[in-house]
Amino acid sequence: LREVRPEHIAKMLAQAAGDDDEDLLEVEWTQTEAKEAAKKDLGKVLIIGATSELQEALKAELLDAVSFADSAASLAQGVWTNVLYVGALADGANEMEVMHAALEISQAAIARAAEKRKEAPP
Repeated sequence: LREVRPEHIAKMLAQAAGDDDEDLLEVEWTQTEAKEAAKKDLGKVLIIGATSELQEALKAELLDAVSFADSAASLAQGVWTNVLYVGALADGANEMEVMHAALEISQAAIARAAEKRKEAPP
């Protein structure tokens, strides 16, 4: 038998990981263009993570059907046709914080859908 210390494990993991860790955590964002027809009837829209400048621009573009929030907690405060997370659009946005917030929003949406399913008549 051979003694294996935590330092040995850490050293071996560091050697094996190399650039793979960086590739795993790297996020690439792509820009998409909204079609004019899609803008017309969005229903009730919740936009999460918009800066004040972006909020003003979106209000002008999407009219009154838009509400804004800073976190996923707002999902429980209304019925939304569309939920958009735009936290990655801010200058200097931290990729991991953006991914974490997106995960929280997804989890909140899933929990909300599960609650609605329980409330539905059989």
